[in-house]
Amino acid sequence: MGLISPQWVIYAVIAAVVGGYIWHCERQKEQFAVFKAQVEVLGKQAKAAAEKKDKDNAKQIKDALASRDVALSRLRSHTRSRPVSDNSAPASAGATICLPTATYNSAMGEFGKRLERFMADTGGYSQEGDAAQIDAQSLLQSWPK
Repeated sequence: MGLISPQWVIYAVIAAVVGGYIWHCERQKEQFAVFKAQVEVLGKQAKAAAEKKDKDNAKQIKDALASRDVALSRLRSHTRSRPVSDNSAPASAGATICLPTATYNSAMGEFGKRLERFMADTGGYSQEGDAAQIDAQSLLQSWPK
């Protein structure tokens, strides 16, 4: 028999392998705990940043909608339909120009009505266009940057 028996060498090798494996597993657990803590911190930071961005976006949308409402109410108050002045009688031209006064007044009255309808239609179109432009500007202002 020698100084060290082969049986003890095998036991020592097995013990070294098992010990190395246990040490490796413990090291992996430590690294995983550190990784897990880093992920939690980064997750909390990302959540806080997302909540702040959502809050900022909500304020931006609210401000843009308030601005839109003010602009639309200002538009509506400025575009109230105003009647066309009724200057149907010719200014001191006598009883007839080329037409009798009654015919002239009737024609001018009809022209005035048609002109009012035309102005109401075109005013409505221009108001719709202005409202669409206000909506588009509000959308652009409220869009998250």
